[in-house]
Amino acid sequence: MRRYRILVKGSPQELTWLNRLAQKGWLLTAVHGGWYEFKAVTATYRIFTEYVPVDVATETTPQSVFQLLTTVTLKQPAVQVVYSASDQVPLKQADLTLLSDENTQLKAALGLRSKLLGWVDGWTIGSVILITILLVIFRGGGPAWLFKVIVGVWFVVCAWLVIQTWRIHRPAKRLRARLQDYDGAWRPTMHVFLTNMSAPLDLDQVGSLGNWRLVGQSKKGAYWYDVQTNASQAEIKQVVQPVVGADVKVNVMSFLGLWPL
Repeated sequence: MRRYRILVKGSPQELTWLNRLAQKGWLLTAVHGGWYEFKAVTATYRIFTEYVPVDVATETTPQSVFQLLTTVTLKQPAVQVVYSASDQVPLKQADLTLLSDENTQLKAALGLRSKLLGWVDGWTIGSVILITILLVIFRGGGPAWLFKVIVGVWFVVCAWLVIQTWRIHRPAKRLRARLQDYDGAWRPTMHVFLTNMSAPLDLDQVGSLGNWRLVGQSKKGAYWYDVQTNASQAEIKQVVQPVVGADVKVNVMSFLGLWPL
């Protein structure tokens, strides 16, 4: 049996789906991109996944309680996803939630999201090139139904790809928030103005808010900083004010414009 699914390799969503099929007597045998292959079995297995370095051997011994099913090598991040299974009762009942590598899972989710967005771009560019070629062939004319079909197919495929991208984006967003890992993520840029400063702001003390950048300063002790952050204006001021002292005036401007909120 073969099934096609766009899932983050090694994610809880993928593992839940694979174990649901295993409960129905279908054991995973291979993974090729989005294609999953299964074989019918009589025993009830529990499937496990694990991220391991690419150069680590994944063979199992005959005495092992785990049966190696297949491996998948990811490019982003560069790791192997090892799929194994066991029909041993203690392992089928064990709670292995704490063993999940969420940092690697986040990178895998972001890699898949980037790949899907690349597919959207490639499909759109390819459709535009095809329509352009047809317009040249028909010298600006041609059957109207043909162009309607092309646009309709483009829209359906793009909508499907966007839906799949959103399905990957949502758990990745939750992982980012839980891990507080925003490397490479877009965040609003808030503008922080400090007046009556005797020295530059100690960025080490406010680094938890986000990524800071000094934009400018004056000879009268005024400093302008930009900070990429998810914090609100009130939260930024609440953190910065104790650091700079009560004599310093703190103004925080929205990323939507340079007006005080």
